[in-house]
Amino acid sequence: GVWGAGRVRDRCRQNQSCGLAGHPVLIIMAEAEGVVTHQSGASRLMESVFCAVCGAPLLLLGASFLLGMNEKHAVCESRAIASGEEVVKEVGCDQVGSDTLVLFSCDIKKDGLTFGPDWTGYSMSLANFLPADMSYQGTGLQVSVEMLQCVETAHSTTTKDKSGGGGETTVTTYTYSKEWVSHAVDSYTFSNTSSQSFINACGAQNPGWPAGTPTSETLYAPKVKVGAFTLEGQMVSEIPLDAPVALKNFPGWSSAGAGTWMNDDHAVKPTTFGGASIGTLRVRLSGTDWTKPKLTVLGHEEKGVIRTWKAPSSWLCSGFHLSHTYRGQMSKEDLFDAMQNASDTMLWVMRVLGLGLMWCGFGLIAKPLGVVADCIPLCGPCLGDAVDSITCALSCLPATACCFLVAGVVWVVMRPMVGGPMLLISVAIFGVLAFQKAQRKAGGGGGGGDELA
Repeated sequence: GVWGAGRVRDRCRQNQSCGLAGHPVLIIMAEAEGVVTHQSGASRLMESVFCAVCGAPLLLLGASFLLGMNEKHAVCESRAIASGEEVVKEVGCDQVGSDTLVLFSCDIKKDGLTFGPDWTGYSMSLANFLPADMSYQGTGLQVSVEMLQCVETAHSTTTKDKSGGGGETTVTTYTYSKEWVSHAVDSYTFSNTSSQSFINACGAQNPGWPAGTPTSETLYAPKVKVGAFTLEGQMVSEIPLDAPVALKNFPGWSSAGAGTWMNDDHAVKPTTFGGASIGTLRVRLSGTDWTKPKLTVLGHEEKGVIRTWKAPSSWLCSGFHLSHTYRGQMSKEDLFDAMQNASDTMLWVMRVLGLGLMWCGFGLIAKPLGVVADCIPLCGPCLGDAVDSITCALSCLPATACCFLVAGVVWVVMRPMVGGPMLLISVAIFGVLAFQKAQRKAGGGGGGGDELA
């Protein structure tokens, strides 16, 4: 573990040494503002071998599963969007009874939208917290409760032992700042409350979360009328809640701007700085923007109620749904283009994530090589850095090939014309790697650098 600065200094003065002889991991305190952790070469090597043998296969399997499911989801979602665009029916604000996928742009009606016990997420604790005479109408109410608290941030810097041996030294420093946080932060677990950073930035411990004060919550009306149609459940939660809610009064709280109130009854009063004190509470209420009541809604209409639309099942695709709520007016073409663009963006985000995981997996397999190089006396750190750079670059090739392989297999099964080229790219990369290996063997192995590669 990591000891507090004062305790470590006292222990070091008594024993004249902060080292732990015979242990692969040493923890000492260099100065009051930072913690120094040393890990020996033997410990690093054992750790890297464990990661290569156990961690890397799990990471590669997980990345393969993630990539495969991502490609399948993208194909199925694209099919659902295309199917929806073919069958959707654009209707007027009072044209109910279509019993199909409909698209309309109408104004939200205020009828039945008064805040009350029938709202989703309503609780007596929240009702007792809000003003008793509160009268609010909207599709939902977002209650954000935050406390100004002291927050700890750790910054670590790791350097290799210059003399070789494979060891690493990590210096961890802790800085402190005041931030608005929506949950209680226990400052008594901080690592260095005696530091100048804590004294200057905070100056006091965080108080506990006040009894009777709720955490941040979002509540929704059970039903919302849009034109002659009724939205329920998930459709209601998609309506934006970004307009400040005005209240006539909020007993015990002072106004701090539109929709914002503050209370310092539980605040600590440090003398080291000015401004808002630790423990000050802030509440922000936001709801429906009635200056922009028009919504564009896509969903399955049945007897005037709008729900998500289930796309027809196809090869390896079933259970995909479509629904969308957009503030303002949007044409059919623009709406479906936006949905497809969002799907494509998520597809590429997950592809990049999958490639990164694959790359890390192959990097873990080669990690012990860099640690072994670090253990060489004198030139170890420089050689280890070179080995790490080479293995990192080389790991990109099999990672890319595996990504194309997984994606290609999925697309060949679902869309052969797209998946075929992906498989060809994967085979080409593996072929290049195999050809280079065969050339090195035919040439007698080459130099040490070639053997390492």
